[in-house]
Amino acid sequence: MFARHPAIFTLLTLLLGLALLAGCASNTASRQSAVSQAELLRASQADLEAYQKFLEQHPGTQPGGYGQQGQDQLDAKAYDLKQTKELLLAGASYLNSRGNWTDEVKGKQIYDALQIMSAETVARALIELVAENSPNRLQILFLGVKLGLRGSQEGLIKLLMAFGDKQMAEDCLNSGSPELRQGGIRWAKAHGLTVRQHSRGSHRVKWGQF
Repeated sequence: MFARHPAIFTLLTLLLGLALLAGCASNTASRQSAVSQAELLRASQADLEAYQKFLEQHPGTQPGGYGQQGQDQLDAKAYDLKQTKELLLAGASYLNSRGNWTDEVKGKQIYDALQIMSAETVARALIELVAENSPNRLQILFLGVKLGLRGSQEGLIKLLMAFGDKQMAEDCLNSGSPELRQGGIRWAKAHGLTVRQHSRGSHRVKWGQF
């Protein structure tokens, strides 16, 4: 039939060729598309891994995640420090220059509240208050010794070295804390004084005793 109609045969042959070409092009495009998608996927995966690694190394930069958590922690620490300083000031106001409580009931309430706080925060609050030249600096130092929080000795010794006097050094020597005793010896040596083995001296406060 096609032999009797050569024009039709030619047209069909042409259409078949175009269809084959279109199919090849479609397959090539599909393969290219698949390759492009695979490359894009690999690139995206690499970017994601790099981003995750960056966040691990810089946790404060993750929006809404580590960054927000870190900010919340900083805010909480600042709030805790402020509260601790207020409690220390209130507690110190109930101590006299001899280290005795003027109101034991109120003093005990504040004392117990400070006891459950972080020793690091208390030590920092002590240092800041004394450095700020608080009018009841001596009583604040007394309270720090009375609290007897583990880890706060270093801060108290720094305060003694910077702001202490002979009587306060004697208080540290006789406080019952080995660390504070060493601090008292350091203060004495720094001021050209000798610590006598059996000399009592000032003993207005005891380490960890209300």
